[in-house]
Amino acid sequence: MAERLQLQLRKLEAMRQVAEQLMNRDQVGLSMFLRGMPEGVRVIRKSIFTASLFELLKAYAEFRSSRGNTEALTMRMARRQIVSVEEALTRLRNMIGAIPDWATLQAFLPTDLTDPFTIKSALASTFNATLEMAKQGLIELRQVQSFGPIYIRRNTGLVQDNGPAPAPAQQEE
Repeated sequence: MAERLQLQLRKLEAMRQVAEQLMNRDQVGLSMFLRGMPEGVRVIRKSIFTASLFELLKAYAEFRSSRGNTEALTMRMARRQIVSVEEALTRLRNMIGAIPDWATLQAFLPTDLTDPFTIKSALASTFNATLEMAKQGLIELRQVQSFGPIYIRRNTGLVQDNGPAPAPAQQEE
């Protein structure tokens, strides 16, 4: 029985040594990693094209000529309404007598405009017309702050007011 006990102790000691050797080896997830299944690479494509009108027309013409089409092309662009400086000057001269005190530049714009391009054209032409009339001494221009509204009034020639134009939201006490 003593021999069996010694044999069992030797087996137990051998198992402990093997277990210690196994535990000292590299372990998956700690010191080594499995390769596993290869993952598919997802490619996200988002195309952004930048070209001028000239480049687009040139490319289209080259495409048509490469297909053997020699027919002449005509291009028609939509006509936009543009307010001329002369129209704005006439409108401003007619309206300036009816407004007794300071009014904003936008008050002199035509009211029937709906297209944003035409509104910008009218604003630019009216501003140009006010500068011309101020140069002639017919009107006075004021601007309270940078990028603020532009105020216009008929040049009275009697009172030289050096103060800023009255603004409803900015009253001094």
